[in-house]
Amino acid sequence: MGAGFWPWGRRSRSVELPGRLLPSTIAPLPDHLAPRFLRMEGMRIRYLDVGSGPAVILLHGMGHDLLGWRYNIMPLVRAGFRAIALDLPGFGMSDAPASVEPEAYQQFVLSWMDMHCLPAASLVGNSMGGALAANIASAAPDRVSHLLLVSPAGFGRELAWWFRLLGVDFLAPILPRVSRLGVRQFLGQVYADRKLIDETEVERLYQEAQRPEVSDTLRRMGKMTLGVGGVRPDYLIADEAASQIRATTLVVWGTKDRILPVKHSGRAAALIPDAELELLPGIGHCPQMEAAEQFNQRLIAHLARPGFAARTREREKSGAA
Repeated sequence: MGAGFWPWGRRSRSVELPGRLLPSTIAPLPDHLAPRFLRMEGMRIRYLDVGSGPAVILLHGMGHDLLGWRYNIMPLVRAGFRAIALDLPGFGMSDAPASVEPEAYQQFVLSWMDMHCLPAASLVGNSMGGALAANIASAAPDRVSHLLLVSPAGFGRELAWWFRLLGVDFLAPILPRVSRLGVRQFLGQVYADRKLIDETEVERLYQEAQRPEVSDTLRRMGKMTLGVGGVRPDYLIADEAASQIRATTLVVWGTKDRILPVKHSGRAAALIPDAELELLPGIGHCPQMEAAEQFNQRLIAHLARPGFAARTREREKSGAA
């Protein structure tokens, strides 16, 4: 069934990709743009902060890191934006947090914005990072101008069965101890086209997963939020919370997503006021990597739309007229 026939088809569209562009043909980050570290709230946090202009904060998914945005950062900079990518606490090369509750991660991002004198920013989040971005936009709507949710978690219970095992008590302590083969299999679920698996990425994620901070965060987060039935109901994004989002919102989802089913996209687009939805045929869980050129074009076009503050001013002018 085509995307246009889905119940939410009025606000959704399916985008035909004119020959998928392999990530390896897109220039990644220049060598001189190595991630840096700073201390915040007692944690050593790895980050990239590149460019000038309106700030765009990039939030990765569970088990990934800031380099998941390596094909998107420089296109944002060339388009006149300030791109900020973080290793969230307990992932990549950042220290583990005291709490893995969603509220703690929300406060971390807001505190990062405060530290860098950002009264507002655009948020782009993939998977777990998408749920985080949506929750921030709901809890602090005046702090988020634009919101782009890339296969976000939190809009349905279903997810890949092997992720659910992180919530099983007797398996949780051993699952985060992954091998290179395990990382390769993980990426084979992330990409619709397994030929895109990059051995450099396999090695990087494997080395990060050996860090006690990462394995401990995965164990704690999995036990808290997941179970054999999928995402625990208490950790889904509530209808009322989604309805509080005021940011200019775009939801992007690959139709070949093996991690979170594409049907969740309908709930996300229906609950967030005035959200737009784009479905990418043949693309997996991380369009920002698998279809980077097309994703970047859509991201930059979305950020060029009037944001929350601009739309509010327009409504005030219309009301005064």
